[in-house]
Amino acid sequence: MVGGRHGSSTGTSTGTACPGIPRPSPGHPTGKRAQPDPPHVVLDHTAMVAAGRGNVLISRLIHRAHAESDWFLGVATCALVEADRTRPGTADRITALPGLVVLPLDPAAALAVARGRDWADAHTEWAALPVPERPDGAVVVTVRPEGWRGRPVRVLDLGSGDADGHPVDPGDRPF
Repeated sequence: MVGGRHGSSTGTSTGTACPGIPRPSPGHPTGKRAQPDPPHVVLDHTAMVAAGRGNVLISRLIHRAHAESDWFLGVATCALVEADRTRPGTADRITALPGLVVLPLDPAAALAVARGRDWADAHTEWAALPVPERPDGAVVVTVRPEGWRGRPVRVLDLGSGDADGHPVDPGDRPF
């Protein structure tokens, strides 16, 4: 058991964020790897929509996942669906990106998602929780950080920039 929360990578469980639900490693078969490593970063549906609108910071994360072979960027299937509902065509563009892993809604994740208030956020949270291969879990990238308050995941707020997604100059902020 790693960090007192999850079982081994075989899917057995000694304790999970959702009692009684084993926590397998996320991922699906792609290209060269039968089972990709868990993601470092998981985009929520708001981040995917912002990427489709040209958010510079999210574009940099996507580039890093493509350029660095040991760095993984993921999107949860339910969040991908919600992003496409919000901005049609987003799913086509996101799934075409190299270096990005679409995390499946496997049976264990489906049980956790069914208990959530919002499928997109519940699946993203599930994908970002710690696993034996990544004991600290993944970071959820969002432009809506207030929606992640109180959840057991780390959050990277990319919403504190201007309308085009450029970060605000720290010199312009009042102290």
